[in-house]
This record gives sequence, C-alpha cells and structure tokens, in this order.
Amino acid sequence: MKIKIINKFLSFLVIVLSLSFCTRLTSQSIDFDSVEFYKVKAHKPKYNSANTFKLKTIFGQTSQGDLNDDFPKRIRKIGYKRRVLDSETSDQILKIIERTQPGKYYTTVCRQIYRDILIYRKNGKVVKILKICTSCFANQLITVNDDTELLLIISEYENLRKLLEN
Repeated sequence: MKIKIINKFLSFLVIVLSLSFCTRLTSQSIDFDSVEFYKVKAHKPKYNSANTFKLKTIFGQTSQGDLNDDFPKRIRKIGYKRRVLDSETSDQILKIIERTQPGKYYTTVCRQIYRDILIYRKNGKVVKILKICTSCFANQLITVNDDTELLLIISEYENLRKLLEN
C-alpha cells in the first residue's frame, strides 16, 4: 500500500515539475514579426577603451542593456553588414534556432568570434538578439527577460555555418 502511494506521489511530482519546466521554457520565447541577419568579417581584437562596445559585441558578452532600437545602427558602425537572405535560407535558419531550448552558458576552448547576429523585431522594436560563433559552437541569446544561450548540437552549428555563409 505504501509503495503505491509513493509511486503515485512520485508520478504526480514528475508531472508537476515537467509542466513547470515547460512553462519556464515557453515564457522565454519572444514573439517577433521580422528577423534581420548581420555578418562581420573576422577582426583582431584591439584592447583600448575606445572600442569597448566592439570588443564585447564581437568577442564577448552583450548585456541586456544593449537590447534597444539603436543596436542595429551601433553594430553597423563597428563593421557588421546587414544581409538579405532568400526566404528558403532564412526559414531553414529559423527552424534550427526556434526548435532549440535555452540553457546555461558553457565555456569553450577557443576565443568566440560572434560573426553572425540575428536581430528579432516586433512592431519595429528590437526584442531579441542572437549572436552566433560557428567556429567554436557558441552563442548568446539576449532578451528583455533573460541572457542565456541556445542548446545547439555540433551538427546544428555546422548547418548554420553553411546557411549563414551563403
């Protein structure tokens, strides 16, 4: 009798925790109506205070404070170029990204160079930024509510690299 009660309790607990986890993941998804693709050529970092924004955008962590409508203009000033991708390529990229769950940062061995940035907009306002380094399989996802990364596997980074090179 005790075993049945314990099993039912554990089953109930698993269901409640699963629902809680799913709710947390879906609350991190941001509604958007357009995505802009930006790319920069590789840079060698120059360490001085005049280019702090450039260093943290290309080589480091962008903060939630950078999530504003000036961000696209600011990254164009440091060398990023807006790219117009055909709808098929754009759809393939978004399929890979949107089916991926957010997670926690992990450390990579190489120096991240975030050559690709996706800027998500809703009603003209920047609502999400995704920076991607396909060389060392890293990314950074910045939203109004969170600063995290997407849990992509190596084959997804390889697919993204090919699609973003076109």
